[in-house]
Amino acid sequence: MAEVSNKQLVTLSFTLKEAKQHLKWEHEKEFEYQGEMYDVVRKEIKGDIIFYHCWWDHEETALNQNPTRKNQETSLVQFFKNLVSPPQKSDLAINFSVKNHQNIFRNYPTLLGESNLVVPPPQFG
Repeated sequence: MAEVSNKQLVTLSFTLKEAKQHLKWEHEKEFEYQGEMYDVVRKEIKGDIIFYHCWWDHEETALNQNPTRKNQETSLVQFFKNLVSPPQKSDLAINFSVKNHQNIFRNYPTLLGESNLVVPPPQFG
């Protein structure tokens, strides 16, 4: 935006109250006003009036006015929200403490019908 000449800028002026009421800010340097998107190049405050010297962003305005794009954005946001499900409380949750691990492995040979296995396994070395 630094290389944009003053001839290419649109100057919009508002009282501070009007600016709060009518400007929908996307972020610090971009707002929507009456359905049009503007990129703020610089601003001036003189008394109760604020002047925004802006680049009138026709391309972004057209994108925002495209209903198909808005539907796609909404669908995409919903898709990503559905990818991550919140943690579920389950009655079948297993507590993986060391004690439970020992119990699981101690009973493992019995569960398989191989009660002649040595538990715990022999230590080598």
